[in-house]
Amino acid sequence: IFKGRRERTGSAKKGRLVPANGLPSSSQLDQLKAAVEKLREQKAERREKFMSMRESILSNWEILGYSPTTSKNDLQRAIAADNTDSFVLSNENMRMVEQQRANSAQEVGAMEDTASGLREQVSGLWDKLDVPTRHRQKFLLAHPRCRASDIAALRGEVERLQDLRQQSIQR
Repeated sequence: IFKGRRERTGSAKKGRLVPANGLPSSSQLDQLKAAVEKLREQKAERREKFMSMRESILSNWEILGYSPTTSKNDLQRAIAADNTDSFVLSNENMRMVEQQRANSAQEVGAMEDTASGLREQVSGLWDKLDVPTRHRQKFLLAHPRCRASDIAALRGEVERLQDLRQQSIQR
């Protein structure tokens, strides 16, 4: 993820746009300038893509209640780091960041599904138990998302309502 300067610059020698024996010709200089400009554009495109994926990942992690600062995963710590300039924008690293983005989005989707199912369950139980609208609104306003804390509260409300329902059946 983070490579030394020697490793990053080593690939530039492979193309040999400048002759080994001395000064380049003017056409070779033009080729070199064009190659450098192409690399700058590619780096800018990758930086923009990385920053977009990073923003998405960080947002997903916030929803998931996940803190990569405690992770042993170097990629996750690199994504979360404030200094993004030291991140190497290689094809391999970009693929790994894209995979991390897809994984976190999938986890958020699963949490959204869970929260939606629990909200339906809570709503059905509220209807059966004639829970006042004021209480329903207050609860839903306090837990509007699909974060882990919202899901825990929804599960707690389901349990509470099922207990109330059980008590009313026993009477």
